[in-house]
Amino acid sequence: MYNVCCNNHIIYLFSWHNSPFLLTQERHLDLEAPEVLARVHSLAVSLENLGERRDAAAFYRRAYEGRRKGLGDEHRDTLDSGLNLASCQRSLGEDAEALELFKNLLEGTRDHQGR
Repeated sequence: MYNVCCNNHIIYLFSWHNSPFLLTQERHLDLEAPEVLARVHSLAVSLENLGERRDAAAFYRRAYEGRRKGLGDEHRDTLDSGLNLASCQRSLGEDAEALELFKNLLEGTRDHQGR
């Protein structure tokens, strides 16, 4: 179990699938709601700071995929989650996956800038 401080509340995370915070939020909000995805991303940052990179990667992936669907590939929040996911994957030794994601993110920003 982890104690994670997020927005001045203590949240107890038991695992990626049964976090009381996420379960509570998911009952009341759409899973792709920006507020929920912002919390998911914040939890990933906290877990990564605690050294729990594998769990952090799962939260980053969830935030990234939800933000891609809800906000689009070129939105700043989507890019933030994608970059953090790729960095986390790299730190886990998942170099091929990280490189592919970095390339996709770079290509998306180039397309957005018209280059």
